[in-house]
Amino acid sequence: MKRIHDQVLKEKHLSDFKLQDKLPKEVLQALQLKSYAKGEYIFLQDDDLEEFSLLVEGKLQIDMIHPNGKQSIISYVEPLSVLGDLELYEDFPRVKNVVAVENCLLLSAPTSLVREAGQYHPPFLRFLINHIVMKLDVSTTKLSQTDLPFEARLAGYLLLLSRDIGSTFMLENREEIAGILGVSIRHLNRTLKDFEGQGLIALERKRLTLLNQERLEEISRAS
Repeated sequence: MKRIHDQVLKEKHLSDFKLQDKLPKEVLQALQLKSYAKGEYIFLQDDDLEEFSLLVEGKLQIDMIHPNGKQSIISYVEPLSVLGDLELYEDFPRVKNVVAVENCLLLSAPTSLVREAGQYHPPFLRFLINHIVMKLDVSTTKLSQTDLPFEARLAGYLLLLSRDIGSTFMLENREEIAGILGVSIRHLNRTLKDFEGQGLIALERKRLTLLNQERLEEISRAS
């Protein structure tokens, strides 16, 4: 980790994400810009969390190691994402690892300061609640699909992506998607090819277009 002493760059990110409208003045002043290289850990499982952070550049992997040594990839997050929100007002143990899968920039401030300054600042509380609700929605969707056939989980995942970014999007990293869905890259590719053969999607290199969302919805509800 490196501290970046560049006030112009800090102000750019604050402006880009309209953080001046969301965060208390004390937090804005305390935020420090930090860079993490690809492969570097931001937090380790069971670490004491002493900072509240905002991802403003790059991509992070959230994962956990089970008692049997198996690793589960929970999600990948991109800007603007919050780290340390659940731990802000409750003493939750940190049970997940956070690692940079690209070079990343984070804005960070001490948890104690953010907790004190933010608890009576309505714009910050609304921002925090909205972010936690989005996390909960993604987690609930993933949990509800745990016991479904892989075809159903994949259909649901593609539909979830389409709601965020439209019916045509890029599958930049299939290894990541396979990790999130808990299958091999070979199984993922075979199922995508099956979907294409059924006329549900169109694949052109990394570009994927949903052609039959109604049928994908039916598959996602299969049991």
